[in-house]
Amino acid sequence: QYPQYVGSKPAQFQFYQASWKTVLENLIDNELIKADAVEMKVEVTSSEVRQELETNFGPNIISNLDTIGMTLDEAENILKDELLIRKMMTYK
Repeated sequence: QYPQYVGSKPAQFQFYQASWKTVLENLIDNELIKADAVEMKVEVTSSEVRQELETNFGPNIISNLDTIGMTLDEAENILKDELLIRKMMTYK
């Protein structure tokens, strides 16, 4: 939200100092939710991942991923985890 502070080390330190606990809690919560999904045998299909890829990155998925420096495998894994967490949240 504040591109003028991207290179500012004091601003980055202040952000991380204020946000580390929330970020850590979210990471732990997400890992626990994914573990519950494995236990409940909830899965995300490749078609769901593909649809989410098109929604997030448009019809030119590969070129848009190259623009942001991400591989297709990385994007698929991130979206698969996100979709799995969404599914589990609706179950709970």
